[in-house]
Amino acid sequence: MSTGPDVEPLCAPQDVTTRDSQYYKADGNVVLRAEDVLFQAHRSALSELSPVLKNMLELPQGVEATGEGCGDSCPVVLAGDTAEEVRSLLWAVYSRADEVALYLKTTAFNAQCLRLLQVVVLAHKYDVPQLMQWAFTTVRSQSKAHPRFTPPVATTTYLVRLHSLKVPGATLWADGIIKTAYTGNGSGLLSVTRVLAPGAWTSLEHWLYYRLLCLGTNSWKTLSLTDSERTRLLAGYHNLRELWAKISTERLRMGHHCPTDVRATCSANCLKLWLELCSASAGATPTAFVDLTGRMRWISTALASFIRKRQSVLSFHDQVMGVTQPKPALSSFAEAILKSIHCLQDFMTAAEAVERDIEKNALRCLDPTIGLIDHTSCTLPL
Repeated sequence: MSTGPDVEPLCAPQDVTTRDSQYYKADGNVVLRAEDVLFQAHRSALSELSPVLKNMLELPQGVEATGEGCGDSCPVVLAGDTAEEVRSLLWAVYSRADEVALYLKTTAFNAQCLRLLQVVVLAHKYDVPQLMQWAFTTVRSQSKAHPRFTPPVATTTYLVRLHSLKVPGATLWADGIIKTAYTGNGSGLLSVTRVLAPGAWTSLEHWLYYRLLCLGTNSWKTLSLTDSERTRLLAGYHNLRELWAKISTERLRMGHHCPTDVRATCSANCLKLWLELCSASAGATPTAFVDLTGRMRWISTALASFIRKRQSVLSFHDQVMGVTQPKPALSSFAEAILKSIHCLQDFMTAAEAVERDIEKNALRCLDPTIGLIDHTSCTLPL
């Protein structure tokens, strides 16, 4: 005899899943699913933590025993979250202060960094700003003890995601970590470009391709470049050569404070010197003609070395100790021109201005939206 209508299950049968070994709480009352992993937590704890989770976990009246999240066959599915991310979030929810302190003291920094960055990402998604700020402040503080940290690709993915979250200070910190870790590492630079979504972080994207070019074209042979990556590099290489042709063949934008009767000669000598310095700078970056920041750094160092050599007078103590002046980095031809320039300070100031702007212009060369440039018609800044 029937006692009433059959109760239809609210959830469809699930595919194969496993319970998380750490965060499937025996006394929990809500089941969550991320990928193929089930977590059981406390509905009240999650609801108090996050307004977004509170809305997700609210049950319609009368379905407390059979609603979504009430069993393994009917979990609350956390769409887009990985099991590892949810595990990190629950670690932050359930760990006591002393447990967190012990974890930070005894766990390898890469594991810490990955976990804390995952907390930042999910705290942002579920609108928990205080937890997000705590996790970011903690990972940034911990990183100070690891200035040469090279993040694996998985961690780099989260560093890149920080930029879109707009956490105060996060972009600057992540930018520094990535650039310090990958400056001379071709495969690493390429791996980060592949993590970046197109247009997601353009300034970093341009820097990565520029640093690849600064390693020299021979380094490309060891990289498995796609056709689009190779095209991007070739276009950048062309633009950087054109930029250097523009910079190295034009007069410096400088004022002259020399007497009018020697101004024409001084101006001509300044141009001769600039052309000589630009040509000689190629020797400073033998593997990459287009390492323009490296070439300008050499020019500045060479000029500073000449000034020190000309202006310094060895003290009696230095003479006794056998201290000698540093070897000049300039050719005798360049030194002869330098000695004939009346407005040397103006020349130095103008060269410093070029150095200040060189990276910005160089990175602009790697922007695919500008196409191919021509040094005879382009204007600076790009």
